[in-house]
Amino acid sequence: MKKFVCILLALVMAFALSVSAFAADEATVTAKKADGTEISKPASEVVKTVEEGLAELKEIDADRAAKLEQFFTDWEKNEDVTVIAKGIVCFDGAFEEAEGDEIEVPLSAAGLKADNQYGVTLSTGTSKLFDCKEDGTVVVAFPKDADYIGYVITAEKVETFEGTMIITTSGGNTGSPVVEKEEP
Repeated sequence: MKKFVCILLALVMAFALSVSAFAADEATVTAKKADGTEISKPASEVVKTVEEGLAELKEIDADRAAKLEQFFTDWEKNEDVTVIAKGIVCFDGAFEEAEGDEIEVPLSAAGLKADNQYGVTLSTGTSKLFDCKEDGTVVVAFPKDADYIGYVITAEKVETFEGTMIITTSGGNTGSPVVEKEEP
């Protein structure tokens, strides 16, 4: 029996250490206050899945939730872009005292590759290209008062038509693609 208890305790300790190591690796959202102190929250507390964020928002404001749902639906219907990831950011007032107007949030998604650029469009109408510095994560600036702001990360699509032109597509401010044509 003592041997069993010792093994059980060893397993519990190993599990506790692995959980704390995992928690230490979790991405955080950090900003400075005017007095120099930092405000910090785990990214998992501010970045929500579309389903989770919409469910929360529906309880607060059904009209806003419907508009946000339409934002995501429009992107899913757009065949000219490749949606890599989507989600909702809500700071829940955590960064109201932060300096500056924007807070950088690390957004994780499978398929993001370092040294590439990805289009990120927010449900506020803002659309920018962001550099991916490490595989699987792109850091995106959100307004410090972000309250259920949807985001869509898109990849650049390149199509080559034999002997004629190259078309590069990236997301625009309204979810419509911006198309650039180059002669080969």
